[in-house]
Amino acid sequence: MNQSLIAAALVAASTPVFAEIDPIVIIGDRYETKLSDTVQSISVIDAQSIADSGATTVAQVLSQLANVTLHDSQGNGNSPSVALRGFSNDSAQNVVILIDGVPVDFATKEGGQLGLINLSSIQQIEVMSGSAGVLYGDGTTAGAINIVTTTANYDSDQVRVTAGSFGHGEIQLNGTRSTDTSAFSYAVSAHSRDGYRYFTDTKKDQINLGLTHDFGGVTSITRVNGSVEDRRTQGTTAAATIATDRRSGGAEDSYRYDRFGIAQTFIAANALGDAALTLTHQTSDQEVVGPSAGFTDTERNDVRLTQQTKLGNSAQAVVGIERKQTRYHQRWSGGTYKQASNALFGRVNWDQKPSRRWVFGVRTDQATIKKTTTTRFDNSALELGVRQSITPDVTLSLRADTHYRLPTLDEISSYPNLVDQTGRSIEASLDLVAGRTRTTLTAFQIDNKNEISYSYNPGFGGYWETTNLDRSTRRGISAASAISVSDSLALNLGINLLDTEFSDGTIAGNDIPMAPAHTVTLGVAKTFADESRINVQARYESSKSVYDDYANDSPKLPSFVEVDLAWSKTIKNSTDLGVRISNLFDRERFAYGVRSGSAENYVPNMPRTFEVSLTRRF
Repeated sequence: MNQSLIAAALVAASTPVFAEIDPIVIIGDRYETKLSDTVQSISVIDAQSIADSGATTVAQVLSQLANVTLHDSQGNGNSPSVALRGFSNDSAQNVVILIDGVPVDFATKEGGQLGLINLSSIQQIEVMSGSAGVLYGDGTTAGAINIVTTTANYDSDQVRVTAGSFGHGEIQLNGTRSTDTSAFSYAVSAHSRDGYRYFTDTKKDQINLGLTHDFGGVTSITRVNGSVEDRRTQGTTAAATIATDRRSGGAEDSYRYDRFGIAQTFIAANALGDAALTLTHQTSDQEVVGPSAGFTDTERNDVRLTQQTKLGNSAQAVVGIERKQTRYHQRWSGGTYKQASNALFGRVNWDQKPSRRWVFGVRTDQATIKKTTTTRFDNSALELGVRQSITPDVTLSLRADTHYRLPTLDEISSYPNLVDQTGRSIEASLDLVAGRTRTTLTAFQIDNKNEISYSYNPGFGGYWETTNLDRSTRRGISAASAISVSDSLALNLGINLLDTEFSDGTIAGNDIPMAPAHTVTLGVAKTFADESRINVQARYESSKSVYDDYANDSPKLPSFVEVDLAWSKTIKNSTDLGVRISNLFDRERFAYGVRSGSAENYVPNMPRTFEVSLTRRF
C-alpha cells in the first residue's frame, strides 16, 4: 500500500521514534511535511512519549507542553478546555480540534472534543500555536490540534485495564488488521469515574473504527467515531465553603451526550506522485440532554475538495473548496438555527533557493446563519511567511496572518446581535538543532477586534450573556527544547511568557482573565535495561485572574507547581504494567475560578491520585 499517499491524506504512516528531532507533521500544510520545513510553531508528542507519560486522557498528555493551558471547570480532569496563546477565556472556541486533519467540533461554544479518540489509537498529537485561518478557517485564532491515529501494516490486538482513585475504572480493546491493499483498525472502551467533588461522576462508552483501502490509484479512508456519555456536574463554590469541605460544590446538573461522526476520504494521485486530489465528506451529530440545555441536537455536514500539486521543482501548492452545513435545534426555546458556509482557499510553498522558503496563503469565506431572518458574514484570511536557513543548524521563520471567528449557533441563538471576531497576528521563530537536541524560540503578538466572550452582566438581570468585547492584545515569548541525551534518556523543557491586555474601552490596560503570565514545564523520560521506564513531568503556572474578572479587582488564582510520576515495565514482550501518580506532592490549589458580580467562586484541584494499568498484546 502507498503509505506516503495515505499520509498525504492526513493519516500518519511513520514509526514512532524515541525523542524524534525532526518528525513528519501534517497539520502545518495539510499534507506530509517535515517539521523543519514548516513556518508555523508546531509541537509534536509521539506515541512513545504518550506511553511513557502513563496518561489516560489526551488532556494529561497535553499538560507536558508549556504553551498549552488547561482549564478544568469541574476539577475532575474529565473534560478540560484547551487554551493556546493566552486565549484562556472562552478558549475552546478559538482552537480547532482535528482528527486526521478533519475538524471534529460540533459548531457550539463547547468547541472541539479531546476525548473522541482512545489514547491507544493515537500515533501522535500535533499542536500548532498561532492562527491557522487560511488552512482551517473559522475558529482557529489561537491554533489547532491534530490527533493522528495509528495506521498499521500488521495484525495486532491489545487490551488495557485501568483502575484508580475516586472510582476510576476503564477497559480498552483495540487492534489492527491488514492485507496488501487494506488496513483496518478498531478501538472500543468503557470508562467510569466517581469524581473527586461530590456529584461529578462520569460514565462513557466509546468506539473508533478506521478502514483504509487502496483501489489502485485511488485510496479510500473511512473513520467512524461514536460515544455515549453521562456526566454529572457541580458549579463553582465559595472559598469559605471549600476551606471546610473541598469536595462540596454549587449547583448540580446532569447531562447526557450522544455523539456520532463519519468521515470518508478519497485520494487520487497521479503516477508520478506530484499531484493528489482529495475529497472528504464528513457528517456528525451530537444530542445533549440536560437541565440547562433542555435538549439540543447539532448536525454537521461538510464536504471538502483539495488539490495538492507540485509546481515545477521549487514550489508546492494546495487549493481547496469547502462547503459546511450545520443545523442546531434547541427544544426549550423551540428554535432551529441553520448555518451554511462556502470557502475557497489556496496556499503555496515556494523554495526560492535551498535555504529559503516562502509561504503565501489566502482564504475567502461566506457564511449565513438563519432562523426566521438571515445574517450574513463575509470574511477572509491571509498568510505570508518565510523560512530562512542561517546555517545548516539554525533557521529563522517569520510569519504574519489575519483570522476570524464566527458566533457559534448556540451563541447567536440567544444573542442575535453578535458580530464576527476578527484579528491579525505576527510571529518570529528561531529553530536550533545541535546533534540530538532541538530548541525553538518563538515571539508573537495577536490583536483581536470584537472578541466573542461569555460574560457576567449585572445590568442583564444578573445573568451571563455572550458579548463582543473591546480590542485585545496578546504577546508572548516561548521556548521549547527536546533533548535526546541517549537512546534511553530524553529531556523536555518548555517556557511560556505571556502579556495579555485589553487595548481600548473602559477596561483598557487590564489583564485578560485566566491567562498565566509564566508557565514552565520540565519532563524526564528514562528507559532501563530491565525494560522498565520512568517519566517525571513538572509544571509551574503563575497566578492568573479568574474567569470574567475583566476589572482585575478579584483575588487571583494562585501560582502552583505540580509533579506527575509514571512508571511502567514490559513483561515477556507482551504485557505492560503501568503506575501513574498525579499531583505527586498532593498540593492543594484552585483549578478554576469565576467572578459573578461582586462574588468569587472556585473549583478545587484534584488531590494526589493513583492509576494502575495492565496492557496485554496478542
